[in-house]
Amino acid sequence: MGRTPSLGSSGMTAMRNRHRNASSAFARITCTLTLRETLASWKNLQENSSFSLAVRVPNELLDDYVGAASDVLKVMPGVEDFEICTPAIATRGKIDFSEVTSTLRLAKRALILLDQTTPAPRAILAAVDEVVDVLPIAATTIVRAVHLLEEREYPIDVVEKMLAYPIAEVLGAIRPGRDAEQALERLREAHRRTDSSEDPPPVEELHGYGDAAKWVRDLSIDMDAWRKGVVPWSEIDAGLLLSGPPGVGKSMFAKAAAKSCGAAFLASSVAQWQSRGHLGDLLGAMRATFAEAATKAPCILLIDEFDSIGDRTRFSNRDAQYCTEVVAGLLECLDGVHRREGIIVIGACNHPQTIDAALLRPGRLGTHIRVGLPDAAARTAILRGYLPNCPGDHQLVEVARECDGFSGADLAHAAKAAHRLARRRGEDPTVADLIASLPPMTPIEGEMRKRIALHEAGHVAVGLALDIGALTGVVVRKGFRDNAPVGGGAVFETTRRLPTRPYFLDAIAMSLGGMAAEIVLHGEHLEGSGGSSGSDLHKAADIATIMVTQIGMGQTLNHFKADTPEARERLRRSIPAINRQVEKTLATQLERAKDIVRENIDFARELAAILDKEGAVDGERATALFLSEEKSDAS
Repeated sequence: MGRTPSLGSSGMTAMRNRHRNASSAFARITCTLTLRETLASWKNLQENSSFSLAVRVPNELLDDYVGAASDVLKVMPGVEDFEICTPAIATRGKIDFSEVTSTLRLAKRALILLDQTTPAPRAILAAVDEVVDVLPIAATTIVRAVHLLEEREYPIDVVEKMLAYPIAEVLGAIRPGRDAEQALERLREAHRRTDSSEDPPPVEELHGYGDAAKWVRDLSIDMDAWRKGVVPWSEIDAGLLLSGPPGVGKSMFAKAAAKSCGAAFLASSVAQWQSRGHLGDLLGAMRATFAEAATKAPCILLIDEFDSIGDRTRFSNRDAQYCTEVVAGLLECLDGVHRREGIIVIGACNHPQTIDAALLRPGRLGTHIRVGLPDAAARTAILRGYLPNCPGDHQLVEVARECDGFSGADLAHAAKAAHRLARRRGEDPTVADLIASLPPMTPIEGEMRKRIALHEAGHVAVGLALDIGALTGVVVRKGFRDNAPVGGGAVFETTRRLPTRPYFLDAIAMSLGGMAAEIVLHGEHLEGSGGSSGSDLHKAADIATIMVTQIGMGQTLNHFKADTPEARERLRRSIPAINRQVEKTLATQLERAKDIVRENIDFARELAAILDKEGAVDGERATALFLSEEKSDAS
């Protein structure tokens, strides 16, 4: 081992003068000191022999280390004749190693600086004599750098607290005239500002996430086993696509999952990557995000708006090349060195059908779970979580039932508003505060209420008659709200019937049962049976379309890819033969539903009267009423 070279006073004075007016002075001199310490342990650097060394440095400090290498070679004995080289960034964001390859071939002594997150080609690894990681920047190094530049002292204990933050942020926070405590506070404040979202509880304390919550529980168990060395990372399901409508809390869920798994959390999106500039900048930002996740591993990386990546089979000719490069770049990150051990990727989206299939294969985001709007039980639990001291538990259940169609975000917004009302009185929020904080409601009363009650009773009559499944409950709401313009609903838990043609036809008939009841008793039906997406008629048409176009239960055998309501509607609009079959199926099942309602007219009338008066009937009570009417008819 050769002697450890030191930076003499004259050398440091020259360096200080060169850096005094540079914007990156502190970062560069800190990197210079760290690189010098790294190189000092290599004896061959000081010998007059052919030697090449590759030093891997943090991606975010690569430019600083390139400048630092130039400084080190000027002040460190025995390394003056080294050629310094680093890979270049090509036009599409690719890493170009051609200059490095040429330097290694032509130079007797070479110092190669590599980004720690970018894999070097085998040809370069074979050419260099050694590959080492630069030493981590130590608190003592930062203290020394501050003293050299400003001739003042930073307390070592404060600097050690600063190093809990990413090193690039630390070096940026230390500026001329700013003491250590001020720099530390700037770091804290920066993180408070950029992490403005509320800190969610772990997934175990969330409600309404079903299979997604189970996925996290399994992941947490597997990660504990991985940390203990019991299972390899390759056996962990580390990729999830989480889809669902806006407001269901997909981003919050990902952050809560990190807390449950004891992992760091990092969030980004295609929009953030795109904001960096042209394609090369976008791909560079994408790789930097995965590189940052690697430094924080174990880490859950949330990629929001994942569906904006797109599908290569749908790109227009004008944008195909650009968009294909983006998909290819993400595939590289998911498969390559950027996706290191300890990184879990969760993609959140609204439209999973628009995502390139290659991104959803096993090993990437191979698990897909859809999160829907919370049911009544989940809504009650969510409200109870936001309003733990709210009196009147039964009343809270009633409010939750009236909030059918609300997302978790809607409920959170209402609960926060209830807290604000209560704070003005200096009290805990009440159910009255919560009701006052909900969106304005148009009351459902009079003839409209009777018709909606009959409509829901028709669904129940047909569903029970055809044994669709166990009835959970049926409800008529007190009013319409802007964010949930639904007047009522009947919920069945479908049984494990074989998915044959009769099964699908029964489902269509049940969907049209409400319309059928209105027609039987009033000779017409209201607009609530159709119109909006997700209506009874829309659901029935989609089931019929699937039968005709995808599962061979129509009049012809063929298969059309139509995985979304929009795609199925396009088939009905564009192919008259399909539309005719769907129309015929719907008409036949509507007549069938009307016959069933006529056979159970007394039950439909009685249940409608109860719903009009009470607003809700549980499944057991409604089923018992149906069976008693059947027995009465039989006798």
